[in-house]
Amino acid sequence: MTTPIIQTRQNDNGLSFIDISNEWAKASICLQGAHICSFTPKGQNDLLWVSSEEGYVPGKAIRGGVPVCWPWFGAHPSDSNKGAHGLARTATWHFRHGETIQNATELTFELNPDDIDRSQFPHDFLLELRIGIGKTLTMTLTTHNQGGEDFVISEALHTYFPVTHINDVRIVGTKGYRYYDNVKDAHFEQDVFALNFTEETDRVYLDCRPQVRLHDALKELSITREGSRSLVIWNPWVEKSKALSNFKFDDYEHMVCIESANARENQITVAAGALHSQTTQIELIQGNEKSEMD
Repeated sequence: MTTPIIQTRQNDNGLSFIDISNEWAKASICLQGAHICSFTPKGQNDLLWVSSEEGYVPGKAIRGGVPVCWPWFGAHPSDSNKGAHGLARTATWHFRHGETIQNATELTFELNPDDIDRSQFPHDFLLELRIGIGKTLTMTLTTHNQGGEDFVISEALHTYFPVTHINDVRIVGTKGYRYYDNVKDAHFEQDVFALNFTEETDRVYLDCRPQVRLHDALKELSITREGSRSLVIWNPWVEKSKALSNFKFDDYEHMVCIESANARENQITVAAGALHSQTTQIELIQGNEKSEMD
C-alpha cells in the first residue's frame, strides 16, 4: 500500500484547499465549507460536478461538488432573513488529520461555535465531517450536542453529479415513496419505476429507502445512505437556471443533485450530550472510463 499524498494550497482569491491522492483516487476539498470539489477514481472521470462559472470566492457558496447544508436545509424554518442552507457551507472549517483505514484515506474536518455567527445558532456543538477517499467516496457528517439543552437541525450533503445530458438520466429506487414537491408545494407518491426529467424538479423524499441508483448514457452510480431519512433530488431546468449565481443558462443539462438529507418532517432533534450521524457512500457501478482524449 502506497502512502497517500496530502497537500495544501491556496487559490488566487485566498481560499485554502486540501488535495489528496492515493492508489485509488484523488480529491480536492475546500476548507470553506469542508466542501468536496472533486473526487476522481483512478482511471475515471470526476464523479462530482462543479459549474465552469464557479469562481471560488471567500464567503460565497460553491456551485457544485458537495455543499454541507447545516444546521438547516433550505429556507430557515422560522426566519426568512437568515440565508438558505445554513451556516456550515460558507464557514471555514479546521482540517484535523488524515489517516489510512482499510482501502481508503480518511480526512477529518471540524466546525465549532466560534467559526459561525452564534446569533443564528446559539448552541454548543461540534460538527465533524469525515471524508473517505478510496474506490468509493464516503462522507460521514456528525453533529455533537455539547450543551445542556436539546436542539433541532435539518441537514443535507447536497451532492452535484455530472451527467451526459439530463434527458438521459434515470434515478431508480424511489418508486412508492412519498415526497414533498417544492415546485408544486404539495405532497405526492411516486408511482413510476424510475424518475426521469422533463421539467424543474425539486423533491424531498421522506423516509426513503437507503439506496438509489443514477443512470445516464455512460455510467451507473450507487448512492447509499445511513442515518439519512430524506432524499432530495433537484434539477433547476430552464427558467430557474437563469436566476442562479455561478451557473450557466444550460448547466442544468449536465448536472443533477441527489442529496442525503434529514429535512422537513425528517428533521432531527439532537439531545443534550448526544450526537447524530449520517453517512453517504458514492460508488461507481459501471462506465465512466476516462478516454485518452479526456
